[in-house]
Amino acid sequence: MKINPFHSSGMNPYQNQTEKQRQVERTSVTRRDEVQISTQAKELQKTNNFQSERAEKIEQLKNQVKNGTYKVDAHKVASSLVDYYKKLSKGE
Repeated sequence: MKINPFHSSGMNPYQNQTEKQRQVERTSVTRRDEVQISTQAKELQKTNNFQSERAEKIEQLKNQVKNGTYKVDAHKVASSLVDYYKKLSKGE
């Protein structure tokens, strides 16, 4: 019959715990971070194109006002005001 020493590595819970921690640290070092972009974020990235187009339109309008060539369409303004107040009255 063979008798193992009392302080063998398999019997010492402290050494077992520290060895487990070392293994976790080794595996965490080799892991790589990963980024996943949601579909909502991808849609928001597409709005950047919209913002650039809007900025161009605003610049054109500024130039028209500066040059005195900007004309207000009174019918379009009135129609938008009517639509706005209709929405307010419906509670939307």
